[in-house]
Parts: sequence; structure tokens; C-alpha cells
Amino acid sequence: MNDKKKLGRGLEDISYLFLSSLEKDSPAENDLNKKIVLIICLGLLTWLAGIIVTPILAAAGLLKIAAFAYFFYKPVCHQIAERSFLFDGFTLAVCVRCFSFYLGGLFIISYYIFKSKISMWRVLS
Repeated sequence: MNDKKKLGRGLEDISYLFLSSLEKDSPAENDLNKKIVLIICLGLLTWLAGIIVTPILAAAGLLKIAAFAYFFYKPVCHQIAERSFLFDGFTLAVCVRCFSFYLGGLFIISYYIFKSKISMWRVLS
């Protein structure tokens, strides 16, 4: 078995162990885990919304707010214009690589929520 197949199999094993360990927790611990996952998901959604809204604000003429948003995201991304998506002549707040990283994280957490059939209303209660 080559190294690539071993790595893929190892990742499957880790994700299976993680999900099965959450299912074996007591109901109180399981609810806490679900709430933590939901909070992380909402945080990522807010983070991504800020990334997407920044060039929209700049295009709308709200340059001071957009400049603050670009400054806010600067520590986590190089923001090179050639490596970023454009919206109406303005780049996203982060490059394509960073945006894909955050979007992938949101998809993975969303998949976990739907895979384990978590009821959002039950988690919030």
C-alpha cells in the first residue's frame, strides 16, 4: 500500500474514531459537544460573511469600513491582489487559498451537523 492510500485510510480512521467517541458520550457531554460545534460553525459563517462583504462595502463607497475590514483580515492573509477573487474591482478580504480553507472548514462542520442529525432547535435549548 502506498503512502497516499495509507494517509487517506488514516484520516478516515481518525474521523470515524472522533465521530464514534462523540456518540458514546453521556447525553450531557454530547449536548455540550453539539453546542460547541454549532458555535464554531456560526463563527466560521460570520468570518466568511465578513470576507465576502468587504469588497461589497468598498464598491458601495463605504471605503473606511472596508479599509478597517481589510486591516482586520491582514494578520491571517497576505492579501496579494493577483491571488484573490475580485468583486467590482475590489478583492475579497483574503486570498483564494485562505477563503477556500475557511469555506472547507464550514462545509466539514456543516456535514458533521447533518451527518449526526443534530436538531438545531434542540441544541439551542
